[in-house]
This record gives sequence, C-alpha cells and structure tokens, in this order.
Amino acid sequence: MESFYRWALKPYLRPVPGTGEEAPDGVRRSYIRRERYDYRADFSGGLWRLETSGAAHRPAPALACGDHGVTRRPRKPIFPPTIPAPMRFGKQVVLVTGGSSGIGLATAQAFLTEGAKVAISARNLPRLRAASRSLRTFGDVLPIRGDVSKATDARRFALETERRLGPIDVLVNNAGIWIEKDLAAFTEAEYDRVMDINLKGAFLCMKYVLPGMVKRRRGVIVNVASDSAFLGAPGSAIYGASKAGLLLMTKCVALEHARDGIRVNAICPGEVRTPMMEADARRLGVRFGEYYRRLAARIPMGRAADPDEIARSILFLASDESSFMTGAALSADGGSTAR
Repeated sequence: MESFYRWALKPYLRPVPGTGEEAPDGVRRSYIRRERYDYRADFSGGLWRLETSGAAHRPAPALACGDHGVTRRPRKPIFPPTIPAPMRFGKQVVLVTGGSSGIGLATAQAFLTEGAKVAISARNLPRLRAASRSLRTFGDVLPIRGDVSKATDARRFALETERRLGPIDVLVNNAGIWIEKDLAAFTEAEYDRVMDINLKGAFLCMKYVLPGMVKRRRGVIVNVASDSAFLGAPGSAIYGASKAGLLLMTKCVALEHARDGIRVNAICPGEVRTPMMEADARRLGVRFGEYYRRLAARIPMGRAADPDEIARSILFLASDESSFMTGAALSADGGSTAR
C-alpha cells in the first residue's frame, strides 16, 4: 500500500536531506513544494497525511477521501491574495465601433480593465473626446472619428489602429442606430441609413480587419445584433431586418474562417439602458420613469440590462472561455426570446 501511494504522489514529492530514511517510529517522510508553501507528507499505518510547515500556515483539518484511507486538506485559492489574477486580454488590441456611449463605452472600459489596448470609433466628436478622457484612467485608448458606413473611414479605423496600437486581435462591431416607424412611414433615406450603419458598417469593418487576422491565423469578431433579430414588433421592421441580416452574416463569416483560427459570434441584447432609450422617451413625449416602467413590464426579468452586463457577455465571447464557439448568437435579453 505504501509503495502505491508513494508512486501516486511521486511527481509532487521532493525528498529533503536527512528525512528520507526510515524513522524510528516507522514513519517515512518527504516534503512537497507547492507555490509558496511547504507540505510534509507522512505515511503511517496506510495513510498519507499532509501538513503545512511554519507557524504562518496552520494546518487545516484533513479530509477523508473515499475508502482508500487517503487524507488531504482543502485546496488553497488558485491565486493567493498577494498575487493578482492574470488579465484575460493583456497586450491584446481591440477595436470597438460606436465606442463613445452605451454598450460600446462599457465594452471599451471592460477591455481596458482586462489589460487590452483599445481603439474606439464614433461619428460625434464631442462625445468621442469625452469618452476618451473617461477611458484613459483605465488604460491605453485611441479615439478615431469616422462613420462605419463609409468604406474610407472603415479602412482607416483598421489601418490607424494597427499603426498606433498593433495588430487587431478583437473587433467589436457595435455601431448602430434605431428608428422606430411603421414600414409605410419610412423614407428611403431613413431605410438606407439604418441598413448602412447596422449592416453595411459591420460588413466594411470585417472586410478590412479580416485580412490581417487571416494572415496571423488568429482573431475574434463579436457583432452586436439584437433580440429584434428573432422577435417581430410593430415599428421594428427595418431595424429588425438589419439585425437579422447581421446575425446571418455572422454565421456565414464564421463558417468561411472556421479553419483560419478566427471565431465570429454575435451578442443579441434585449432592452439596455443607453442614451438611445432616453432619446426614444423624449421622442414619444413621455417622462422617462413612466417610459421605463412600461418597458420593464414586458421583460420577464422585470428590468432592462445595464451596459456593463452586455459588455461582460461580449468579453466572454472574445475570450478563450468561449474558444469552441463560432457562428453562435448569445442572447442577453432578460428572457424576452425564451417565450
């Protein structure tokens, strides 16, 4: 029995001079070196017992393990309090379109706190400057003004980010607009604007970022779609069509590059408390409190999401935690599409 347990624990035992010989009481001792702690392994009477050495680390009660007579202590934290957990996106470069407010701003901040270098794009210069100032307290951020629906601007986003920060590891296509109108009331210009930003903008940014990712054989793209890609609603015909198109584009691009080390997924948020929601309340001439109460009543969880909650879902899709996901649509809608 002793030889079996010594064989099983051999990779973890380091004999200490003077302790490897048979002790008078029939106990054989070795020491385990693990992290910053010393453990003593005693074999006696068919049992291995681990004890910490030093007064700073008092031994905890041993835990019985099955019927094998092996005792072990509770596992210590993977990262002791004095050692911070590694950042998931350390030294990676991330481009977030529509990064000056709402989900885009929260996403940029989340990536920065995880160690990434982030470029944000937006059309509105004052908002872009304000967002850049607030984000600089969290890390390196590069603001780029432009319109995702214009090929020259989308190409410049990719080139400027790579020139200033390095090769792009993650692209988040977040830029979008929402116009709520019955289909017959839509003008052709309004239709074009929704489709150009929500669908064509994602196409252009992927078009200019993908070649570098293919060359390096690595990269992640997260497209911000919507639960409107699944759910019909009055006044959402054009917006819903743009997001449904983005969702299918995501699946097709994911299949095109599945063998290139590139993953492409979509996040489908439901209602989110962003400036877009407040603007809609003003458009309807309703006080925001009343507007929000009516909106929350339609959501199974009884509330809208905070931008930070959607940002955390985006980081999950961009991280190695979702390494076997591509072509997927992740719903973050409080249960709206579950009905």
